[in-house]
Amino acid sequence: MALAPFFFNMKTTKMSFYFLFIYSLGMIFLLFLVLLSAYFYAKEGKINPDFSFSFGKNGMIVNNEIYSLSSYEFPYNYIVFPIFGIIMILFTYYLIKFTQRNQFKEILGLYQINIQKLLIYLGLFLIYTIIVFFLSRYTSILNTEDVFKLPNNPIHIFLLFLGVGVCVPIFEELMFRGVLYFHYFNKFGWFYSVILTSLVFSIFHFNYNFYIIVCIFFFALILGSARKESNSIYVPIILHILNNTMALFINF
Repeated sequence: MALAPFFFNMKTTKMSFYFLFIYSLGMIFLLFLVLLSAYFYAKEGKINPDFSFSFGKNGMIVNNEIYSLSSYEFPYNYIVFPIFGIIMILFTYYLIKFTQRNQFKEILGLYQINIQKLLIYLGLFLIYTIIVFFLSRYTSILNTEDVFKLPNNPIHIFLLFLGVGVCVPIFEELMFRGVLYFHYFNKFGWFYSVILTSLVFSIFHFNYNFYIIVCIFFFALILGSARKESNSIYVPIILHILNNTMALFINF
């Protein structure tokens, strides 16, 4: 019973381990859900029931049909994302709470929201959104078409919005503006913490083109700055949810 608290003690383990451990586990879990959804897709006869799987340069190949992982077009994505998001939120929350009781709130930034700071960063987010909108509308560098293949069923659309628009942003904020921010903040201070978490965040979105990744980096700077100024994870969570929800609405 004493092994877990010892193994995850701050004196023996850095927050970077938490980040790598949780995120790696999350990606393995996501891949498992994708494979499971593809399996049931095959069982329903929508593709060859003799299930086969491999990776190609263009994405995941299931029975010789390509599903672009970069475009999230894998089968049942509207079910995969809510399950993935909810389970990873709970796993991250309770892992940190169980192993870091004394610094639990500090690590995840679970402090009361500052309404004034929220309004300021909503304004910054609005400016960012307007700039991105004009770049995407009047240039070809931010081609976001077919990033998501939305289902036709209203319930499936709701589930996709729940997963991609709400659950995944919460998980990512707990990881980047929570665990990773805390690690860099204690090591380098707030300025480099914001820069480094933003850089890592944008790199983890490598499936987009270069110009979109640059936009994501600047968006991450807003999120990191909001985390620092508000001293709360809730402000970046709200901004991130708004961003992802708006990105989905573009597909309608």
